[in-house]
Amino acid sequence: MAQYNVSLTDQTPINVTLTGVVLLLSSIIRSVIIISTPTNAGNAALTDYVYIVSGVTTLTLPTAISNTNRYTAKNSGVSTITVATSLSQTIDGNATINISPGFSADLISDNANWRVV
Repeated sequence: MAQYNVSLTDQTPINVTLTGVVLLLSSIIRSVIIISTPTNAGNAALTDYVYIVSGVTTLTLPTAISNTNRYTAKNSGVSTITVATSLSQTIDGNATINISPGFSADLISDNANWRVV
């Protein structure tokens, strides 16, 4: 028998005891942001960021260190957009990635750099 400590969205702790059951509770917030100028991505904990991007512009990710957020960049325009990193970090080994019109990329941190998933 396993015991888990979890919190509700108001951060009230509750105790759950399970036998042979997997329980997944989270308080993830989704933030959808429309941009067309260079933008530094948000970094509030427990937030999935979705950026709808148009124009020839760059979305710069925050540090990957200790970042557990998921970032989605969707190119809704007609020009290629760029996703860049901070602090000399990389995205799958590159300083930046380009996203063609109509395409998107989901990015997560490996605690040192960014990965496209």
